[in-house]
Amino acid sequence: MTDGTGIAQSLLYKCKEFEHEQEIRLIYSGPDRKCPNNIFNCSIEPNTLFDSIMFDPRIDESLQKACTAAIQNLDCNVKLEISNLYDLPNDFSFHLN
Repeated sequence: MTDGTGIAQSLLYKCKEFEHEQEIRLIYSGPDRKCPNNIFNCSIEPNTLFDSIMFDPRIDESLQKACTAAIQNLDCNVKLEISNLYDLPNDFSFHLN
């Protein structure tokens, strides 16, 4: 039996490709079965906390539109973008012989 420290530490690993996100991860570790809920609510000011919100480029268009509307309905005015992580470089070319 472990105290879960190793599992928590593994959740702190950040892939190099995503370092630009500068995300913050909050991890709660408590006694098994002592937590009444696995969702913790906290109040934030999104316009202060976020510089931008970036969607995964594979997101379904209808889901992206719904998320955008929900974000805007919260009076969140941060920049909304779709990631170009999987885009080909501008100078990419491929030739078949």
